[in-house]
Amino acid sequence: IKFSFLTMKGYFKGQSCLELGCSGGIMTELLVKSHTHLDVVDAVPSYIEKTKNRIGNKNNVNYYASFFEQFQPARKYDDIIMSLVLEHVKNPVLILKKYRKYLKRDGRIHILVPNAHSLHRLLGQSMGIIKKVTDFSQRDRMLGHRRVYTVVSLRRDVYKAGLKVITEQGVFLKPLSN
Repeated sequence: IKFSFLTMKGYFKGQSCLELGCSGGIMTELLVKSHTHLDVVDAVPSYIEKTKNRIGNKNNVNYYASFFEQFQPARKYDDIIMSLVLEHVKNPVLILKKYRKYLKRDGRIHILVPNAHSLHRLLGQSMGIIKKVTDFSQRDRMLGHRRVYTVVSLRRDVYKAGLKVITEQGVFLKPLSN
């Protein structure tokens, strides 16, 4: 997550940020230092509590326990972070379309998803653990993944949502599966 943050940080557009999905708060802890206003949304209240405990009481952070589909932001944002989110939701295009409306004029949505063509998945396919790189592994099922993105399939969802891709890149090399 820290590598992901460092990769995205150079593309941040301003001081207001919405983080969709805080999980354990690692990204939140970094975002709170890089933005003057941060709203954090997660459907799992225990993740919000864990994140609050991790970063302490900060005046520039608001937390919301809500499904992304139901959350109604009260403002627009310079940056919206969707880190390890789109592979979990029922309708990623719907989520992207919804939150596109909450971007400021030059705002950006920063998306991080696992890559179907990562080295560990290619090795898994070669070893016969999975038939196709987009097949679900046991870990994908355990984590509640609904899809395994390729660069092409992620780009397709972004375009369907009326957004454009500014840049795309890998974050780090994962040689072995969990």
